[in-house]
Amino acid sequence: MVNSTRLKDKLLAEIPELETYRKGRDVLLAFHKDVGSILSQASDFNEAILLAKAATILRRQMLDHKSKFDGTFHETCIEESMPPTLLQFVAMIEYGADIKSQLRFGASKTDLAMAQLLQYNCYARYITGTQRIGKHLFQF
Repeated sequence: MVNSTRLKDKLLAEIPELETYRKGRDVLLAFHKDVGSILSQASDFNEAILLAKAATILRRQMLDHKSKFDGTFHETCIEESMPPTLLQFVAMIEYGADIKSQLRFGASKTDLAMAQLLQYNCYARYITGTQRIGKHLFQF
């Protein structure tokens, strides 16, 4: 049985460049010269996780959104063809995430077109993927 505290103390005594970093009840051992690059990589990784979560949320809402075409175009048909969160996200990319900018600029025609294109492509790829999977399931 290895005592983790004694092992840590022996490692620190033998390797003077090694430093301890506390994370809750865990103790991390790292070389001081490596800490900066590791922290930089960790922040990039955290941002990638946030982007993946945002993409998952938006994609789920895009696939769940239903709209019907009744043969006529009315004033709000473009806005109704996509989930509101998708349009908000596109506007945030263009104008920034603060509410004042979004209220000041509103949704431009380019925002609407971009959101509609994203909505179409997401749904079209989803349908293509499910058809491809369905063919493989029923082949003999």
